[in-house]
Amino acid sequence: MIRKLAFHFLMSPGINELFGYLYKALRNLGLLKSKFIYPYRGTIRIRINEQIKFKMFSNGGDTIATRIYQDGVGAFEPEMGPVFKKLIERAGVFLDIGANTGFYSLMADQISRNCIVHAFEPVPSIFETLKQNINLNNCRKVTPHLLALSNETKTSSFFVPKSIRISTGASQIAHFEDSDEISCQLIRLDDFVKIHNLQNVDFLKIDTESTEPLVLEGGLQTISMFRPYIILEILNNNVAAQIENLIAPLNYRYFQIVPGKLNPISSLELGVSRDTNWNFLLVPQEKAYNTFLES
Repeated sequence: MIRKLAFHFLMSPGINELFGYLYKALRNLGLLKSKFIYPYRGTIRIRINEQIKFKMFSNGGDTIATRIYQDGVGAFEPEMGPVFKKLIERAGVFLDIGANTGFYSLMADQISRNCIVHAFEPVPSIFETLKQNINLNNCRKVTPHLLALSNETKTSSFFVPKSIRISTGASQIAHFEDSDEISCQLIRLDDFVKIHNLQNVDFLKIDTESTEPLVLEGGLQTISMFRPYIILEILNNNVAAQIENLIAPLNYRYFQIVPGKLNPISSLELGVSRDTNWNFLLVPQEKAYNTFLES
């Protein structure tokens, strides 16, 4: 109760901006090392480099946007940037599966003038912020979809952690300690590709809080046909084992994404066990020796 009252006080006009400046100043001076993420409300300008700049709106609850506001763009998955940029530069169609409020979809729109982006986010409240961010940046090549990709096309339950913040995680699997259950439309990737008559899929980014195997299972025909690069978040060895079983017949190689490089690995399970870097790149064998992967 006290936490919610404090949050609403910090959301007050004028108060939020004032305390935000003070909080950032104290952190920059090294006088405040709290893990607390300040709930900044407003438009956050994000600058990756001189060419890649975009804006994200935060209502104070967007964990990604507020973390970047507080500690800079390097505070959110800094190891992903260089790899993501190289893949988007070569992609004609990018599917952002588990887009959240759109960080990677917005970045893709800035990196490439030609890449078509489909952003999937199943939680209605987060989806509204995703659409707002797309409009804020005038992203004409990014299409948002209020959908969850899975191994079936149907309406199902979805579990969203209870929080005053926009969560970076929601799942078909009820593995959160305290969550709300909502109704959500599921669709197989293979069905989506057919319905929208996609002629190519070059790059998949899948971050769906442990349902990545279900997403892959529903898209095996698409993956086999188009041979896309795939970036996934893998949170545990059970998920890693399921993914390996699905992907093994498709002849992909595995790389762990770590700061400054890609580590080739023989097993996703081994990668999950050894490190806290949970993002992995799956590359078709015929593309694994592409020089850009090593540059």
